[in-house]
Amino acid sequence: MSKKNKKRWLIIGGAIFVVVVLIIWQSNKKPQPVYSTATVVQGDLIQTVSETGTLKPLRELELNFPQVGKIGKIEARVGDKVVKDQILAELDYSSLLIKEQEAQANFDLALANKDKLTRGATASEIAVLQAQANQAKAAYEGAANDYDNTRASVAETISQAEKKLSDLEDTGAATPTALEQAVTIAALNLANGRTSYQQAIDNGENNFLTAAGYDISVANTALDKIWGILEDDDLENIFSVKNVVYKSATENYYNQAKSLKSAADDALSAARLEGSENNFNLLNTAVAAYLNETFNALNSCYSGLEYTISSAAMTQTELDAFKASVNTQIAAVNTGLSSLQTAKYNLDNAFLTYRNNVASLTQALAQAEVNLSEGLTTARNTLSSARLTGDKQIAAAKAAMDSAKEAWGVADRQLTKLKAPARSEDLSSVEAQVRQAQASLDLIKKQQADSILKAPIDGQIVGLNYEVGEQFSAAQPVFVLLTENNFEIETDISETDISKIKVNDEAVITFDALGESHKFTGTVYSVEPYYKVKVSLSAPAFDDPSFALFSFIKPEMTANIVINTDRRDNVLIVPGRAIVDRNGQGQFVRILEGKTVREVPVTVGLRGDEGLVEIVSGDLQPGELAVTFVK
Repeated sequence: MSKKNKKRWLIIGGAIFVVVVLIIWQSNKKPQPVYSTATVVQGDLIQTVSETGTLKPLRELELNFPQVGKIGKIEARVGDKVVKDQILAELDYSSLLIKEQEAQANFDLALANKDKLTRGATASEIAVLQAQANQAKAAYEGAANDYDNTRASVAETISQAEKKLSDLEDTGAATPTALEQAVTIAALNLANGRTSYQQAIDNGENNFLTAAGYDISVANTALDKIWGILEDDDLENIFSVKNVVYKSATENYYNQAKSLKSAADDALSAARLEGSENNFNLLNTAVAAYLNETFNALNSCYSGLEYTISSAAMTQTELDAFKASVNTQIAAVNTGLSSLQTAKYNLDNAFLTYRNNVASLTQALAQAEVNLSEGLTTARNTLSSARLTGDKQIAAAKAAMDSAKEAWGVADRQLTKLKAPARSEDLSSVEAQVRQAQASLDLIKKQQADSILKAPIDGQIVGLNYEVGEQFSAAQPVFVLLTENNFEIETDISETDISKIKVNDEAVITFDALGESHKFTGTVYSVEPYYKVKVSLSAPAFDDPSFALFSFIKPEMTANIVINTDRRDNVLIVPGRAIVDRNGQGQFVRILEGKTVREVPVTVGLRGDEGLVEIVSGDLQPGELAVTFVK
């Protein structure tokens, strides 16, 4: 090999050696962690709920409290014009004021406990625990005295158990025991109850059958009246001549009612033949349907007479007589419906009362018999137990002395613990108690707010269904408000978000048909059960850019709603992914300082949009870098 080639191979070999050394050194080098961070900021945090709803035409709003209760105040009456946020009524929430004081006291106590744990024990607290230790010593000395008294009571207990067993084993009629008398009385009560409650069922069945038969005859009479009008020669060409719709409706309803008559008659016959609950339910359905169709026919007939013109063959007086006759039948049908419902309710109640009370009386007899059997067994066991427990009671007295001595030692150990500094897990526990107490206080305040009913929009009161002192329920609204706004938006909220929404929350609304750039405002005025929320749509001001488009809004349009449910102003904010939750140790935020990480214990508050979280307490400053991910 020439010198030139040898030199070239030496250079190549040296380069390869250097590369291998570098690769080995790099592979042995410890990798440095890479941090993803977000800046701690101070600002406003907003929580919203976004949903899609449907625009509905609206004239009247039914206003309800979000919760039931007794009406405490009525601040508006029918005919009053009210403005948005005007207080209309209040529930009696005096009990909530007491609960608020209790919740506030619990919150103050939780803060005090936290402060106490942070400060450590005081001299007076140590003195109290020392006094408890002294008291435990005195209890130990008293337990020794109880030991002697226990032996004396054992003999008396055995004597009483023997007498009770003797009384139960004597089955003579001259000296019945209380347990034997209880069986006799329970059997008599059951027999009397069956007779009494069956009589109530019989009466209810008779009343219901009578009401149903009468109502069928009422409907028959009403249909005869309608038929007479439809077949009257003098009315043939003039009946409902000004609006022939009612003549056609009268004939249709009449035919439908006639078709239901046979079903009602058959149901009545079946119920009379076999008085079962199912037959009575079928009868109630059939007669109610027959009455309702007859009522519709009467209403249409009366409207047809209203649109009938008088003539030489049919004077106005004769027309008025026909209308009066139809009115009489309408009243009779209405009365029939009411009496049918009342009779059915009474019958259903009689069946239910019989089942419930007879079952209760049967159970009472069975229980009395069991009690008698168990009484004898118990008496025998009691005597046996009394003879065996003497030694146990004496041993228990000695154990009480030992326990008192142990309690004395526990008090000494508690005193030692009280003097020790607070542990981190104890601090985390009291901080959780503070948050829990704050949540309870906030809940009471929300319930108080839910006890005040305000006008969601401007309008006029046209209905009031309650007075002060009455019990409010969701079945009937408190007020009916005639609105100045013609639209509302209904939307279903997910169960994870429904708890965030409350009445009077503001909303921003856009419509697919008008584009996202045109925004309208609205207010939550109703939060119904099963997650349905209603939002009133506010008309824009004249100088608002969206005013010109308001007239293009139509019912059934799809509306996109963003409801502002909560906000915090001027608070510390970090992303939720920066919060580290360690079981038993609380929550932390890791702050990156140069190349080191500092863990800061924190208490979190509101969770807002875009995954941002409020920091209620903790040693954080705006501008610091919170670690959100470590690679």
